[in-house]
Amino acid sequence: MRDRLTAFARVAGSFVPDATAMAVLMIALLAGAAVALGDPVGAAVDAFYRGLWMLLAFETWRSLVIEG
Repeated sequence: MRDRLTAFARVAGSFVPDATAMAVLMIALLAGAAVALGDPVGAAVDAFYRGLWMLLAFETWRSLVIEG
């Protein structure tokens, strides 16, 4: 049974991309959707930039609350 599960995990792992590749793909997909819906490229980049730094501050605060 254990050998079958290990073989299944190996085969399934070859089809699932890593988290970094999925993050880059989803960012590109969302940026493309924003531009296709009529937002200028600069506005999409600015929204991503503002959201990224807002999440960074939130995650820093959260890690301090959980650890403290």
